[in-house]
Amino acid sequence: MKNFHKRLAYLLEQSRIEPKDFAKNINVSRSTVYQYMDGQIEPKPAIKLKILELYPEVNANWLLFGRGTMKETDTLGVGEMSPDELIDRLQEKESPVFKILQMAFETPDRNVRELIESYKMTIQALKSENETLKNQLSVK
Repeated sequence: MKNFHKRLAYLLEQSRIEPKDFAKNINVSRSTVYQYMDGQIEPKPAIKLKILELYPEVNANWLLFGRGTMKETDTLGVGEMSPDELIDRLQEKESPVFKILQMAFETPDRNVRELIESYKMTIQALKSENETLKNQLSVK
């Protein structure tokens, strides 16, 4: 399917999600959902990201770009990746996640990279704190 609105309508139909329930889930009016489905208006990137967050079984490549199948397990291939591997994957310009972040924040590449670096530092701090807590627990 070439058009986003057709993929969205197909998603709702196949998932047996009523447009009114979908509208409530993504926090828009029912008429807005119908406008999305008819192709009258295009959802903003933040709405597309919200859809992917609420329906994690949906393949981001399929929904956003029409590539692949609608539902895939582990659509981004991040299943058992370590945080460092995930960060490396996110930094790839062709990564669907990179594109989603870029659209969601409507920022140039440099700003998305800064955001990723910020997340990387947060992950490192959490890993360090986790190790400290593990050590404290093993001492007791």
